[in-house]
Amino acid sequence: MTRDEAIGKRIRAWRGRRAQADLVRNVNLPHFTQSTLSRVELGTRPLRLTEAVRLAEVFAVPLYALADYDERDAASTRSGELDELRRKIDAIRELLA
Repeated sequence: MTRDEAIGKRIRAWRGRRAQADLVRNVNLPHFTQSTLSRVELGTRPLRLTEAVRLAEVFAVPLYALADYDERDAASTRSGELDELRRKIDAIRELLA
């Protein structure tokens, strides 16, 4: 899991059953739309500092709580991705042999 994915997952969990549109309305920042929030939650768009500050205020959590990220999770993900790439390379080698 990337850092952006971890942050997005945390935001999604904190949002709970609240609609994205409601959260966007509470954040009240220009260019922070429901589409933006969706991409942030999916980890496909990094969260900007101004957005992080407003989200922390809305959720009533310290700013650092958004970035609480376990490097072991990232290392595990990278290791899994590397294993998958090795399997693909091996399959290609077999096809070419």
